[in-house]
Amino acid sequence: MKSNILLIICLLSMKYSEEATPFPVCQAVGHIGVANIVFYGTQDWVQVSGTDTDTAYFINDPDTVFPCCGVIEEWDAYFKFAGPIKFDIWRSTDGKNFKLVGSNELSQVSQPGEVVYNVPSGAQYTVLPGDYIGWYTPLKEMMACTPNITGEATDVEFFKLRPSSFSMGLSLDWSMAESQPGYTCLIRARYGVNEPPTFVNLDAEIRVYPPIPIGTVIYIIDATDPDISDTTITQLTYRMIKYKIYMDPNPGFRQATRDTYSVYVTCTDKKNSTTAKCDVKILPSAPPQFTNLPGLVLLSTANVNTDPVYSVSVIDPDSTSFNFSMICSIIPCPFAIYSSGNIQLNKNLNYESVSGYDLYITVTDGYSTVTDTLSVNISGINIPPKFTNLPLATDLYVEENKPLGSSVYNVRAIDNDGDSLMYSMMSIPGTGLIYFSIDSASGLISTSTLNAINYEAMRDKVFALKISVTDGKLTESQTLVIRISNVNEGLSFSQNTYRIVASGRMAGTQLPNPGFVVIDDDGRDTRTFRHDCGADTRYLTMNTENGILAFAVDYDREVPGKPTRITCVVTATDSGGLTATTTLSITLKGNAPPKFTNLPLTSDLYVPENTVIGSSVYKVRATDSDKDALTYSMMSYPGSGGFYFSINSTSGMISTSAVNTINYETISDKDFAFTVSVTDGKITEAQNLTIRIFDVNEGPSFAQNIYRIVANEGLAGAQLPDPGFIINDVDIGDTVTFLYNCGPNTGYFTMNSVNARLTFAVEYDLDVPGQPTLITCTITGIDSGGLTATATLSLSMRDVNDNTPTFQHYLYTFYANSDSIVGTVLGSISATDADSGQNGQVVYSTDQTGLTQTYFDVSSIGQVILKRNLNGIGVGTILLFTAHATDVGSPSRTGSTSVKIIVIG
Repeated sequence: MKSNILLIICLLSMKYSEEATPFPVCQAVGHIGVANIVFYGTQDWVQVSGTDTDTAYFINDPDTVFPCCGVIEEWDAYFKFAGPIKFDIWRSTDGKNFKLVGSNELSQVSQPGEVVYNVPSGAQYTVLPGDYIGWYTPLKEMMACTPNITGEATDVEFFKLRPSSFSMGLSLDWSMAESQPGYTCLIRARYGVNEPPTFVNLDAEIRVYPPIPIGTVIYIIDATDPDISDTTITQLTYRMIKYKIYMDPNPGFRQATRDTYSVYVTCTDKKNSTTAKCDVKILPSAPPQFTNLPGLVLLSTANVNTDPVYSVSVIDPDSTSFNFSMICSIIPCPFAIYSSGNIQLNKNLNYESVSGYDLYITVTDGYSTVTDTLSVNISGINIPPKFTNLPLATDLYVEENKPLGSSVYNVRAIDNDGDSLMYSMMSIPGTGLIYFSIDSASGLISTSTLNAINYEAMRDKVFALKISVTDGKLTESQTLVIRISNVNEGLSFSQNTYRIVASGRMAGTQLPNPGFVVIDDDGRDTRTFRHDCGADTRYLTMNTENGILAFAVDYDREVPGKPTRITCVVTATDSGGLTATTTLSITLKGNAPPKFTNLPLTSDLYVPENTVIGSSVYKVRATDSDKDALTYSMMSYPGSGGFYFSINSTSGMISTSAVNTINYETISDKDFAFTVSVTDGKITEAQNLTIRIFDVNEGPSFAQNIYRIVANEGLAGAQLPDPGFIINDVDIGDTVTFLYNCGPNTGYFTMNSVNARLTFAVEYDLDVPGQPTLITCTITGIDSGGLTATATLSLSMRDVNDNTPTFQHYLYTFYANSDSIVGTVLGSISATDADSGQNGQVVYSTDQTGLTQTYFDVSSIGQVILKRNLNGIGVGTILLFTAHATDVGSPSRTGSTSVKIIVIG
């Protein structure tokens, strides 16, 4: 196998010391030898473990313990059977636990006899003193062994286990194994010389340059060993060779009076050792040097991103690998340095306003660090423009309705380079650009030439305008906040004249609403109303909030001198004091009677029975041109109609009674002629309305939710007991038919649809496996109108004892010695009963009336037992009796058989 050693230099924090060395190394131990395992004789070979499979065997005998070390080259064994086998090496870990450290598989022993297996070189495992021999058979045991060898002081003892898995590295507690003493098995192993490890990359010379941090890996040693199971390199032992190393704590590790140290590395596999030499040469380290720093570079604003600026050059006699870093005198820095030492621009300089930078360049070779300066001067620097009247100290307010294209604010800026300036503007929210724009040349901000500023219609009323000015290279920005202010706007009526018609009424009676529509662009602005009707103003008052008039005094148009027409000027005033006027023309007339609008009907009104109490039936409607309040009433013929219907005096809604239900089958009168009246307090109008009650099909219902019956198993066609279903239906003369659903057990039954009696559709035998003893069915009753009711039927099925116990044989023959003791079991008889449950349980008994004595008994499990000794009964005598098997059903059934006992000695 191949392994790696990490050789680490360990710098000690001490002065000159005879004992100090920084280099750990490995050391060899042990030796090799050759020995053989004893091969035993070949007499009386047997198979030890029969048919055991997947079994591991372990031999515990001094002759099977390796006295020394080496590699297994050959296995020799004698086999009783052909098959696959693994030869194993076990190594003790704590006295009772053993680890599998080697296993050579022979995939097939072709025939019984001696087999010699030469182990290939790549599969030769290493053995150590104290290792044991064993083997493993995945199929039946193959090894030939002999018991009790003549001349042996003690028998060889071996053990066997059946592990759950078998692989290299397996650890087993053999003290828990099954011991097989007194056997000797024919197996031996021959082992040969162990090969030493070899180095791949030693001898070698290693060069190092201080300072070197403690723990630095300076060389990796490779070693190989052809023996496949030799100890891994991480388990090798190490020996330290001590040399003098001088340590200077400040500034660090320097070259001492000696610059070369020889480290002797010894590698062992615990049997053989190999030693090689490693020379560590310590060389002085020189710092890197700049060859072109300090330096000066001239750039201009024409230089752009990625342009090369300077290439830093460094020399170092000890190294060709360097790391560069850079610090810029002004941040942000437009330069970057790369691993090659090249410096280049990381942005364009055309907007640059800084005229020069100092770049502090640092280089390190990993041991020493040097810093120097590169100066960069930039020509053609542009000076950015500056605002002269931004930002403002306060926000700018603009009134709504400002004329389109009006000037708002003139932004001003200066540029010391004399460059032409250009203005631009952005808005948050973006809708600000709908209402405002900036002139790119003059900086004048104006209202839009297209979109008017209407405070009430605008969603956004505050705009943060980002004003920018540029000279074509550099840009400056400031924020200007514009707020839209609301302006009170005048109001107007939608019509010049409004007209209403009213009847004379008592003081306080409201006149019809004129429906004034007032237009006000101020949206939710409040307004008040007032009226001026000249000399007739005294007759009327006005609600100042909605402009609706009411009579200020009792007003009867028939009284002489009362006007039939009044003209008023109505004025609306907003919260800002602005007003608008319109004309209201009022026509006054006498009282008009109310009129029905939906009576009489062209046909009678039908109401179904069982309508929910308090349900709306019909809403009577009437109008009154005078806008008088109306009152409704109703009378019935026959008078019982008042028990079932009523009318709301205000709304005219006819409803079913809130108390009395309508049941077609119980009420005597089913047609009602109603006279419906409406009055305005002066005049009454009446119309007829006929309501007819009609019958509704009502669903049936079972008297119980659950019915139960107990039924015996039976043949097809047998009728089950009557469940006694009771089903109610308030509809007189209605018929009901029945359906059933017993789920997966429905097929066992049929049902009479008239009386709901169940009958077995097939033979129902609980002795057949899978037949249920409890069945639940849903019974459905359907009336002639299709309405249904359901109930549950619970069927408890009862087993009938209908099978007789039967014996397996009609005659049983057993043998008994004449000197057999009482209680001797002579044999067994067995009877079975096809019934299930207790009907299928049997009890044994005997009929020995044909014998002189009761010699025998039969136990509950069918054992024929000697009850009385047979002394004095001659050899060859036949004793014959009858055995019975009786079930425990009710009534019980009995089967019989004959038992013959022959006396044999």
